[in-house]
Amino acid sequence: DGVGLLLGPQYLLLRHEFRGFQIRHSSETTPSKTRQIIVTFGGCDGANWTARAIAACSLITNFKLEIVAVIGAGNRHQEAIKSAIDNSSYQVETYYDVKNISALMNKADLAITASGTTVWELAALGVPALVIPVADNQRQIAETLDMLGVAQNLGWHEFMTEDKMATALQALLADPARQAAMATAGHSLVDGDGEARVIRELRGNPGEIELRSASLADVTAMWNLANRPEVRNNSFSPELIPFSSHVRWFVAKLANPNCRITVAVRNGQLLGQIRYDRLANGFAAEIDIAVAPTGRGQGLAARLLNETAAQACRALKVPGLLATVFADNQASLQLFRRAGFAETGRSNRAGHEVVTMTWQP
Repeated sequence: DGVGLLLGPQYLLLRHEFRGFQIRHSSETTPSKTRQIIVTFGGCDGANWTARAIAACSLITNFKLEIVAVIGAGNRHQEAIKSAIDNSSYQVETYYDVKNISALMNKADLAITASGTTVWELAALGVPALVIPVADNQRQIAETLDMLGVAQNLGWHEFMTEDKMATALQALLADPARQAAMATAGHSLVDGDGEARVIRELRGNPGEIELRSASLADVTAMWNLANRPEVRNNSFSPELIPFSSHVRWFVAKLANPNCRITVAVRNGQLLGQIRYDRLANGFAAEIDIAVAPTGRGQGLAARLLNETAAQACRALKVPGLLATVFADNQASLQLFRRAGFAETGRSNRAGHEVVTMTWQP
């Protein structure tokens, strides 16, 4: 019908100023290096967290800090901010109603912010952040970014204190490896090319299908695909998967050297995926494959399987592959047979008759 949804961080519409930056993070661990902390809580900052974050930074004693406070035009806490600055043991630079905030963000080592639009901008620049949800619609964003390793969620703002914030900041300052991981994860999640992808879709020119390794940016699309009725019906666990559970699972899979996930995408849209999990005995890797409705009828499942099977065996150091298919799933059985898989047994598992099929390169 010509109507579609462009969902996920691949389609985030960020301003042009957030494109083209290189990820920067320091491996410096000595207290002598001055760390720049950017504090920004949006246009209004109704809960006065700009002043409170400046106060929290002042509690840090074993690192040298420089604080950059970005204050929105609607902020009504000027006196509190001035008082926090006057009482700060560190230099505080203030910027009001900034039009090009990316330049300030890109110089920062860390950020303290609310979990609104700003967190996506920081992620695109690879700036690790401590985030505080100050509105109900920010809660899930903060929780998800924390699970993805992009930012640290400090929790609902009404329960946060300057002491707790200082403790979290102190720990992150002392862990450059974690800062580097957060920077990389952020840029992997938000690459800044959302505008270009949206324009290509509007022009009806999404480009060709490409196969690539899965990344954090695929987390939402993979969840949507996993919860498709036809996917759940062909799973041993047919219940819908909660998003938080999926995020934790997905992050663990990406980090697991015994797992490989390849996705088929066109202009940022996930059309299908294939996953290989190395069995504990090392005899084979088990396959999971799924194709979205928008990817069907194009031979995509066969392409995913044929172009990745041998690579997966080499990468996971296994002699062959294993597929376990419901006996009534004729489409999957035919897919594996055409790819050269041989039926090696039938059994009953979780109340289903299943067919075991194997393949060797």
